[in-house]
Amino acid sequence: MDFLFSISRKLEAISTGFARVSVWLILVLMLVIISDVTLRRWFVIGSTKLQELEWHLHGALFLLCLGWAYTKNAHVRIELFTEKFSKKRAAAFEIAGCLFFLLPYVAALLIFGYDYMSFSLEYNEASASATACPPAGL
Repeated sequence: MDFLFSISRKLEAISTGFARVSVWLILVLMLVIISDVTLRRWFVIGSTKLQELEWHLHGALFLLCLGWAYTKNAHVRIELFTEKFSKKRAAAFEIAGCLFFLLPYVAALLIFGYDYMSFSLEYNEASASATACPPAGL
């Protein structure tokens, strides 16, 4: 059991490290949004690159902070069923939800998403907009 707790502590330290680094992305995201809104509103200059950068930063923030939020119970949760459960029963319900809903979803996402990702990288897929961010070119 101590081995599992040590793995848990290491994984939590990793997710906390990612969350601490990604906090700085919030400042970058705020500057990008303020720049985009200011340029569009007062100078009538729209930028597809800024808008795409906003989406990329939102995605990075979500993915980098999700594990940390889950370990701190800071994620969005609708406790429709578990609010009247004991702590032990609520934990069992949480584990069952992860096993029967979260893990199969992640597995399907990885299995079926790999083909789309490899196709996109192979053909250097990019945005349809002429002024969008260039492809990553991995």
